Amino acid sequence: MKFLSVFIFISFISQSLVSQTTEGVEFDRIVFESEVIQIQSEFQNCNIPSEGLDRDYVILTIRNYKDYDVYVEFDQELYYDKICKTCDKDEYHFTFRLGPEEVISGKCHFESIAGLKIFHGMPEKWLKEKLSDFKLRNIKTKRI
Repeated sequence: MKFLSVFIFISFISQSLVSQTTEGVEFDRIVFESEVIQIQSEFQNCNIPSEGLDRDYVILTIRNYKDYDVYVEFDQELYYDKICKTCDKDEYHFTFRLGPEEVISGKCHFESIAGLKIFHGMPEKWLKEKLSDFKLRNIKTKRI
């Protein structure tokens, strides 16, 4: 019985780690950090049947460390099956305004702030393409 409990625990942990990693790319990480801001990413399985959702996303969180307003901007490079689908596309340039020490995050829900929720994938019976990597380029901050 003890062996079975240990086996189930190890299986659960290894499945959790696999679901947050695609081909060695860790999606739960600090993407960028400076003395002004931190941008963090987190893999989330967004299975919300009441909203018709069964998708996986990488949720971004931006944290303003300063006691003044800042603009944050960046370009998203999203790689699906190792091919960049968003490189050099203006619609993947995002700008945010954060108040003093404010934290903003994406959400699973449809009303999430644009640019803070990155589509990772959905069950293979609907779509086989998966996010294999993402990069935030041209990250800039400006005091307001």
